[in-house]
Amino acid sequence: MPRTWSRTDPAFLRRFADLEVDSVTRGDWAALADEIATTGLLRNSSTIAVPPTGRSAPVVHASTGIEPLFRLSDDLPGQQRGGVVAALTRAGRTDVLGFVSVHGRLPADPALPARLRAVLATATQISPAGHLAMAAAVQACVDEAVSKTVNLPASARSIDVYDTYTTAFELGCKGITVYVDGSRDIQPQALATASAS
Repeated sequence: MPRTWSRTDPAFLRRFADLEVDSVTRGDWAALADEIATTGLLRNSSTIAVPPTGRSAPVVHASTGIEPLFRLSDDLPGQQRGGVVAALTRAGRTDVLGFVSVHGRLPADPALPARLRAVLATATQISPAGHLAMAAAVQACVDEAVSKTVNLPASARSIDVYDTYTTAFELGCKGITVYVDGSRDIQPQALATASAS
């Protein structure tokens, strides 16, 4: 069973001491871990946060974190995402790059390896339970709310939205947003294209 970390556990903070960062020294992490272990108090409201996610991440050249891609192809016409091309190349399936470029997702081809389909699943192909599991796994290690959008299909009912929020709360998630495809007259083009194709 994986270890469950607590922010008041000195070992949790000490594991960050080996990270190379400019703003916090190894000694700072160790001192913070000792102080929290001794007093049980946090000086600030949080010690660990998650970088930008989703659409804001590319602006600062950051990872999209736990937000899956809406489209496997780049938002710019004719551009491919390097990681997607690399995964398809390793799997020997560059033959589907044209489909991915047009539709933004893998084709419904049973010959594609299940692992490849799982790794390259888009936001609209991941179940609500899968979105919540990603958020809950990260939230357990982070003080601040983890920003995560749960994408529901246009067929979602009010009870589906309610169940998503209730489950998120029960899992300890703090920053869940639910988006129902087609619920707005104007919505992100990437989502509209990915779910329509």
